[in-house]
Amino acid sequence: MSYMLTSYFFSVLIAFALFGAMHSIFAIPAVRVALESRLRLSAKRYRLLYNIASAILLALIYVVVPPDPAILYVIAGLPGHLLRALQVVAVVLFVRGLRDFNSDAFLGLSPPGADDFNTGGLFRYCRHPLYSTSILFLIANPVMTIGWAAYSMSIILYFIIGSIFEEHHLEKRFGHAYRAYKKKVPRFVPKLSRSG
Repeated sequence: MSYMLTSYFFSVLIAFALFGAMHSIFAIPAVRVALESRLRLSAKRYRLLYNIASAILLALIYVVVPPDPAILYVIAGLPGHLLRALQVVAVVLFVRGLRDFNSDAFLGLSPPGADDFNTGGLFRYCRHPLYSTSILFLIANPVMTIGWAAYSMSIILYFIIGSIFEEHHLEKRFGHAYRAYKKKVPRFVPKLSRSG
């Protein structure tokens, strides 16, 4: 059983690692520009196709390595209800974060803006609020299955590694402004108090 469990976790991790590698490679500006030129795509159309391909890859992971429904633990009673409440809060904050984020441009539904570096809304409290709220939702599940745990670990690892590449790109694009923002604002976990 232990070997099978380890093998399952490893399979999910490898699947998400492959997804992350492909996702990151096709997001590299030089690769994106070359493909846009070769395929004669606008930036808007490329972003739309990029996200459609990402969704298809995630669906393939679900089919090839489906979530294992075996239960690891259940947190019942008041603690369980509090965790469910945390998940609701995470969803509400995620939706709020989408409002602060140029989600239409990200999805390829509108042209990307000249300046999409946002420090308002939830971005005042952490640099990656969409990742933070997603992580909160994942870890606050009171009914933890093997599949949920494996997927959550892989997704959180992807968020951590992906944020490093994203911030490298943002530093190159926005320079000192983004470096100053990084010094003031935490990556994932908001500060309890924030002045200014």
